[in-house]
Amino acid sequence: MTTRGQTGWTDPNLVMTYDRPNQQEDPRRHALTSIFWIPTVKSPKLILSVNKSDHVHYYHGGKPFEYTLYNPETQILEKQILGPDIVAGHKLQVVVPGEWWKCGRLLVEFDRIPHDYAIIGEAVGPGFDFNDFRLGVEEDFTKIVSSIEVLETLRPYFLENPHKDNKDEGKTDFDDYYDDQEKQQERTQARS
Repeated sequence: MTTRGQTGWTDPNLVMTYDRPNQQEDPRRHALTSIFWIPTVKSPKLILSVNKSDHVHYYHGGKPFEYTLYNPETQILEKQILGPDIVAGHKLQVVVPGEWWKCGRLLVEFDRIPHDYAIIGEAVGPGFDFNDFRLGVEEDFTKIVSSIEVLETLRPYFLENPHKDNKDEGKTDFDDYYDDQEKQQERTQARS
């Protein structure tokens, strides 16, 4: 994350433009970004979030991972499993359209794979930028979901908002996230 989740405005090779409501400086944009991430038994959840860009998650190894996807337009909730058992309905890639909410969990009960992690690749196009990203906060989300059943399914994945009095609920100070060395070490120890 050398650009800390921003496009990197000073890169002269950026040629793609992408209209964003929070566009602050230059409309140029990475065409695609890609990361690996590793949910573990100690850190098994993917917090509810939404991104303006489409993205694809790829299975690279370890235990399967169950995605819960929510389409706000149709208000339909669906589950897909990213994993190795194609016969059981697992998929090697899960596509998440832009503006769809996603969350998920490591399927730790899947005993046929002894690992305590999954290795997941994620490609985002147009490229990831924190300006297009939002975490799910329950108070915010109850305004857009009419189904109690959907809310109950998503409740374990809401961001526990430490800034209850903050007007920008669901926003995270990602500069703090990357700059605070002590918190980085705590997160690493908690996941190990």
